[in-house]
Amino acid sequence: MKSTFRSLFSVALLLFTAVFLTSCFEVREEFDIKSDGSGSYKFVLDMSQIGAMMKGMQESLPDSAKQEDPTSQLGNVNGVKFESVNEIKGISNAVEINDKDNYIFGGQFDFANIEALNKALSLISKDSTTGDMPPGIYSFSKGTFARKWHEQYFVDKVFGNRDENVGMGGGAEMEQILSKVQYKCIIRTGGKIKKYAKNKVKMTSPTEVVYEYQLFDMKKNVEDLKFFVKFK
Repeated sequence: MKSTFRSLFSVALLLFTAVFLTSCFEVREEFDIKSDGSGSYKFVLDMSQIGAMMKGMQESLPDSAKQEDPTSQLGNVNGVKFESVNEIKGISNAVEINDKDNYIFGGQFDFANIEALNKALSLISKDSTTGDMPPGIYSFSKGTFARKWHEQYFVDKVFGNRDENVGMGGGAEMEQILSKVQYKCIIRTGGKIKKYAKNKVKMTSPTEVVYEYQLFDMKKNVEDLKFFVKFK
């Protein structure tokens, strides 16, 4: 199943296979959650390290050999249409991040409640072929913000079929590439954090926790992506 979210990863991986073997990039989600369940969401594909390397490679070539920077295509294939979620009740200020100069792509929006957040992320994760949208995976109750596991959000989005890795290559080379990709989820809360899921997480302040994984570990240990953060 191919979602627009997965398409962005696919293009990035196919364009920079050789570069990934010596460099890395970061996939980052950020949540700012208030005590009433409202907040903001941000998704970033940060390829600034790769961008610097690509620019250096381009500059070192003779003029006759120079080609259009392949990363410039990412702004055109970014299927994560963040601006479209402004039409959802409870969503506002949705904008796309398309910083081609610094090789940073993604989007952000504000949400009035968890229901609006789930609807927005389901729309963003809509399958580009069938139009199917996954169910909401986030919840908020009595000061606890949580994420449950759902195959379509994580494994299907990035890897496709787990056995075949459709459209993504495979084998040792793919493992080597994905081992260079860091996934980070930052959760900032509107009150002091009292309790949180401790697997692969660090508390960076009384109101912030950060979950970090290598992208390939996401495929091997899918249950790790569940979390909860309780604050007051």
